Amino acid sequence: MAIQQTYFSKSFNSFEMHTYPTGQLGTNSTFLFNTETKDLIIFDGGHQKELSFQIIEDNNLKLEKIVHTHTHFDHCLATKDLSDKYGADIWMHKEEDFLYSILPQQALYFGMQAPAPNKVDHYFVHGENISFKNVEGFSLKAICTPGHTPGGTCFYTEDLGVTPILIAGDTLFLGSVGRTDLPGGNQQQLLDSIKNELLSLPEETIVICGHGPTTTIGAEKRNNPFLQ
Repeated sequence: MAIQQTYFSKSFNSFEMHTYPTGQLGTNSTFLFNTETKDLIIFDGGHQKELSFQIIEDNNLKLEKIVHTHTHFDHCLATKDLSDKYGADIWMHKEEDFLYSILPQQALYFGMQAPAPNKVDHYFVHGENISFKNVEGFSLKAICTPGHTPGGTCFYTEDLGVTPILIAGDTLFLGSVGRTDLPGGNQQQLLDSIKNELLSLPEETIVICGHGPTTTIGAEKRNNPFLQ
């Protein structure tokens, strides 16, 4: 499956994972699907619904759920349209309810527009395994990392080969961490979340960030100025 401008692309056995930037803010959206059943999970809806529609249609994918690392508007702009078109469930942490409920107001603050959101179908909790309904042998563990937002969550798996993967949203970046100056942000809480929940992961873990290129846990432990 070819996706333009991918920040991350990996195939392993009967799974593929692809991350690509969307919209004016370059918000990363990650597609994870089974090549045999075509079942698909999207992590963060991102901006560009048309691009997502095209990827789904061109590859005959069946969108099962949209799972959010957090609900700042740029990670959710395509969520309603994807859910409406494909009947996909919407998943997030309960602590994201307030931000999710004011998506249109969030967008206006940045001079953009967002539709009123659809209802949430499932609230995951820390430690919950995110998996496919009809595909066995694969899951990602929800790791709650509040600070960037109250319910910010990362997703970790060792089921895509020898290198672990972490979908980190806006919690951790290459050489940086998520901003905490927006409503619900807390810098000390964010740093504690990263140090207590993420830095103990294997150093080779690939970190898929919410914006920009990937990094690794080891590189951030050694070089990230916010974590020294």
